[in-house]
Amino acid sequence: MTLVKEREKQERPPSLDEGSSSVPNSDSLISSVSSTATPSSDNEEGEASDDQSDSDGFSTSEAPEGDSESEPEDQEVERLDESLASTIAQEIDEGTYICLVCTCEIDRHSKVWNCRYCYRVYDLDCIRDWAQRGSSTTEARTWRCPACSFEQKKLPSSFTCWCGRISNPKADSLIPFSCGNPCNKKYPHCVHSCYSVCHPGKHPECGAMGPVMNCKCGKHKQQLPCMVTPYKAGWHCEDPCETVVCMLGHKCSKGQCHSGFCGRCMAHLETSCYCGQHTMKIKCKDFDPKESYKDEERFIGGTRCESITIQYYDCNEHFEELHCQPLPKEKPHCNFKCSQPVQVSCLCGRIAKEVPCGASSGKQSSIWTLLECTEDCSRAKREEELRQIFNISPKGFENPYSEPILNVFKRQTNWCQKMESIMRDFISDYQDLVAAGSPAKRTYHFPPMSKPQRDFIKELAITYKLYAESQDREPHRFVFVVITDRTETPAMTILQALEKEREIELKRLQLEELKLNKLDEQPCNALLIRDTFFGVNESSVMKAVSEILNSYEEYEDFGIKCMKESAFVFHAPYLSEMDKEKEDKLYMLSKKFKSILREKLIAFDCKMCLVDEDITEILKVDTNNVMTNSSNASVHYVLEAGENEHQKNELETNELEKNNLEKTNSFEILQSS
Repeated sequence: MTLVKEREKQERPPSLDEGSSSVPNSDSLISSVSSTATPSSDNEEGEASDDQSDSDGFSTSEAPEGDSESEPEDQEVERLDESLASTIAQEIDEGTYICLVCTCEIDRHSKVWNCRYCYRVYDLDCIRDWAQRGSSTTEARTWRCPACSFEQKKLPSSFTCWCGRISNPKADSLIPFSCGNPCNKKYPHCVHSCYSVCHPGKHPECGAMGPVMNCKCGKHKQQLPCMVTPYKAGWHCEDPCETVVCMLGHKCSKGQCHSGFCGRCMAHLETSCYCGQHTMKIKCKDFDPKESYKDEERFIGGTRCESITIQYYDCNEHFEELHCQPLPKEKPHCNFKCSQPVQVSCLCGRIAKEVPCGASSGKQSSIWTLLECTEDCSRAKREEELRQIFNISPKGFENPYSEPILNVFKRQTNWCQKMESIMRDFISDYQDLVAAGSPAKRTYHFPPMSKPQRDFIKELAITYKLYAESQDREPHRFVFVVITDRTETPAMTILQALEKEREIELKRLQLEELKLNKLDEQPCNALLIRDTFFGVNESSVMKAVSEILNSYEEYEDFGIKCMKESAFVFHAPYLSEMDKEKEDKLYMLSKKFKSILREKLIAFDCKMCLVDEDITEILKVDTNNVMTNSSNASVHYVLEAGENEHQKNELETNELEKNNLEKTNSFEILQSS
């Protein structure tokens, strides 16, 4: 070591790229170590003695749990050559082993430290200096081995034997730096320990025999070398598993030797379903045998199908639709009583309610039941008779057919006329047979049809006061109708009712046209304040109008009503009865409203209008000048009515500004304001 110290003081260490014939090149040493020394779970050394320092790199017991430095075997690497241990020991014994830090020889008398990852041996002082230098220390306060760059967390501080049990081993041992005791390092993948004497490098492969192991089914035993013993996976014997797993005698479906339970039987078998309609292929584990009967023949069913079974009662008329299930030998007794709701009403049809059908083999359905009429029914009947006598019809023409019937009739006229004809003929034939005293059928079954068509038939049946109901499943679902005591045929067909509606609508349009012509002759009775500015509401308009009408006593009880967005109507009791004079005054007031409301940014326009008595509708808006005289004459007329001089000047000013304001849009007015 003294020679090493002096050499370090006199000259710089030679480059790793240089070398001599007597001293191996450092790159070749690193390359040889890198190619032969790889991480393994066998790298860890034995426990150090009690007096060993915490910074000793050989001890595994001193490393904390989870330390990356203590588990290098977790990384996948190639196997090391077991001759590495003898090579290291031989070169150190001969004094030719090179320290990669100082490039000096290491012999039996040196104090060394070795990397637990690549097994490279260094001079203790050199590697401690290397670890403490800043160039080899990372940000995580770790340092890297010069040969393999494996991160180390502990500083080399003590000299121990290879297994780490004793410190400062003697130099005269058989193996350099060995304590001479068995290594006893526990192998991670078997039950044995390293049997070699304390040594450098990798632990040799375990050559012991493994324990005697049973196969998975437990029938056989075998013992293999430890290195090929399947500790985790276990082993299978060649005998198949012949355990019986079901009541049908099927054997284990796994076939080969296995551990644990055999599981449920997975064999396939053919069996009949419970209702006997199908033969199905199922797994044995799903087989559930039950006794069933079909046509009085006994059989064993094992599963359910998706079919529906018709189960007749002993009356052989009624039946029940059942999902697949075991059926009894004898037919069940018929206790059928229909519980479907049906609608019944009184004779006049004013009172109606839903009741259970109640039909059974010995009882008639409630469809033909009539409720009792009340006094209200009698009163309504008398009023209707009086209307017919005096030809009074307060409601005008009432179409007996509902809106859905009319809509479908307009789209499918031919089909609807055909269905209507069938229904009318059915009722007519029934009434003729009853009048002749012959037996008559009260029910009619329409052919299967789509749901929209069935809905049309049901709506039409309501008009004819027939009972209607849909039966059977899609796509064979149909409608059947029943004649009741209330059944009657409308006086008009659907086509006649539509033509009557068109005739009435044409007359209504003609009357409205005449009404509009008369409106043009009626005077306006309100002011329409429209095109209000953003943020203006009813209270804002009310406040502005109140300030304008301070000097108008006749408008004390005026009102403001919002008709639609940005449109308000000014009305007053004074304007309820209008004439030409009032209309002229209202016109002048509209001009004043228009000017002031624009100035106050309330509304852009104000026009005279005509509203109905309830002020719910604007009938017309005056867009022309209703005054027959000139504007000057209008001003003079208002002055004679009692306006003062100030009002005269104000009106004249408004008339002069009229043309300019009409040419200016709301945006320009807003800018000028």
